[in-house]
Amino acid sequence: STVEKQASGRLGAQVQLENYRLDLSTLSLDLYGLTIHGASPYPNPPLLQVQHAAVSVRVVSLLQRKWYLDTFRVDRPVVNVFTDAHGISNIPVLKSSGGGSHTSVFDLGVRHAVLQDGEVYYNNRKTPLEADLHGLDFQSSYDSLLQKYSGHLSYQDGLLRTASFNPVPHRLDARFDATPSEFHLTGAKISSGSSLLSFTASLNDYSHPRIQAHYEATLDGSEIRHILQNPSVPAGLLQTSGSLRYQETPGLPLVKALALDGELSSNQLWLQTPQLRAEVQDLGARYSLQNGDAAVRGLHAHLLGGEVAA
Repeated sequence: STVEKQASGRLGAQVQLENYRLDLSTLSLDLYGLTIHGASPYPNPPLLQVQHAAVSVRVVSLLQRKWYLDTFRVDRPVVNVFTDAHGISNIPVLKSSGGGSHTSVFDLGVRHAVLQDGEVYYNNRKTPLEADLHGLDFQSSYDSLLQKYSGHLSYQDGLLRTASFNPVPHRLDARFDATPSEFHLTGAKISSGSSLLSFTASLNDYSHPRIQAHYEATLDGSEIRHILQNPSVPAGLLQTSGSLRYQETPGLPLVKALALDGELSSNQLWLQTPQLRAEVQDLGARYSLQNGDAAVRGLHAHLLGGEVAA
């Protein structure tokens, strides 16, 4: 009851906990039935429900007070994020405890983090998610004068699972800023094997999102073939870069609200389908997507002993 009262007061939203188990011999804590309701005026459905969460601590030195989180596990978390037409959301605002404007809100280092059977709902849109992360590091600070969070998120040996694809082993390093009206990814890198994606992005107006992003990527076709379970994906390295824009408009399909411009190139690709086996060299093209129309311009490649331009 003490934890519920203090957490509810700090968040400005009701927090409930069914049970917990503290094991001092292993320095571990298990939480059961954690519920965090949404901020007023949208307390229900709850913002977060967790069936079970566990954390264990490893002490490095008692004299020097050095320790770290050894494991962090969350089972069956369900997140419901809602934003109305006026931009009012159900996300609580952490109440300041006073002091300077720059206050460390969260500094977290975890050797092994696991998220199992997760579901994320944004305005009633469901996304299933499972993750197994190693070396998770999350740091965030809050500037009360600017009402801005700034942070850094990274992990090694991550594994994502969805219903449609094979597990995706990867690494992530990202820096961000967030205010009540904007979210900025000031730099993010995701790598998986030989594939690398780096991008910056900004999101404005959470109720009707406007997104702008710039990206550069090197994609390994063999890895994508395995992830997508599609043997017709060409093998080889493909480079691409460009920009993306999105404006949510009621009644407008995603493909018409999305604008994409970019270029791609590859020194060498290998095609393998039931109908064709061939090597493609010096591939290049520009592509765009506007108002639901896709266009490819300046396509050129060496193929089957000749040259293709289109």
